[in-house]
Amino acid sequence: DKIKQYKIFSELPPKEKWKFKKRPSPDHWTQLKESPLYKGGNTLRPYQLEGLNWLLFSWHNNRNCILADEMGLGKTIQSLTFVNSVWEYGIRGPFLIIAPLSTIPNWQREFEAWTDMNVIVYHGSQQSKSMIQEYEFFYKNE
Repeated sequence: DKIKQYKIFSELPPKEKWKFKKRPSPDHWTQLKESPLYKGGNTLRPYQLEGLNWLLFSWHNNRNCILADEMGLGKTIQSLTFVNSVWEYGIRGPFLIIAPLSTIPNWQREFEAWTDMNVIVYHGSQQSKSMIQEYEFFYKNE
C-alpha cells in the first residue's frame, strides 16, 4: 500500500491539470448546502460546514480570516477541508501548515484520513530537510 502510494505521489500530474491557476472571482463563490463527501466517507458536521463556507467565501473575496472556534469543534478538519477545496479547484500548492510540534502527527493523520493530498512533514535535521526537498517537493523550476 505504501509503495503504491509512493508511486502515485512521485509522478508529476499532467501540466494541463496543474498549470498556474488564479483565485476565482468573488462572483464564482457558491455556498455549500451540504458537506462534500471526503475520503473514507468522512463528512462535516453542520457547524463545520458553516466554517468551511466562511473560509471559502473569504478566500474568494481575497480576505484574510482567522478560524477561532472553541477547542474540540474541529478547526483542524475545517482547515484541511478548506485546503483540500483549494487544491481540488486546481491551485497546486504547496500549502504550508505551521502548527505546534505536539499537534503535527494529528494534522498529518487527519490530512491522510480526509484527503488524497500528499502530506509531507518538513521537520528534523538539516540532512532530513535536504532529503525532503530533493525527493518530495515538486515544481522546482516552473
